[in-house]
Amino acid sequence: MWMHTIVSRFISRTLRRKSMRTRVTELRRQLKEAERQLKEEEERGKELQKRFEELRDQPKGWYEADVDELDLNQVEELKGKLIELRTSLLNYRKEIRSGEAGSSTDLRTFSPATNVRVSREGEG
Repeated sequence: MWMHTIVSRFISRTLRRKSMRTRVTELRRQLKEAERQLKEEEERGKELQKRFEELRDQPKGWYEADVDELDLNQVEELKGKLIELRTSLLNYRKEIRSGEAGSSTDLRTFSPATNVRVSREGEG
């Protein structure tokens, strides 16, 4: 009986050690994978920071200009472009709601300058 107990303890310890080794191996693999992902994300972050700095140094478009720095003609131009954009978006929304927006109309290729009808006060 005591021999059986000794053998049982030996087998039990051996199995626990194997289980621990297997678990440690799996944890090491997970750690390496996490480190790899972290390195990729750090590189991606550096690239995004670089692109951000490049874009920050570029001149702004009309839609980003500070309105306080625009002269009257530029404000009128901005107003016209915003009206065109609003009209185009409303027309696009109307197409979608009526089911007319087929495969040829895609938001990713949407252009505010297409099919723009600007109605202004005083115009028929």
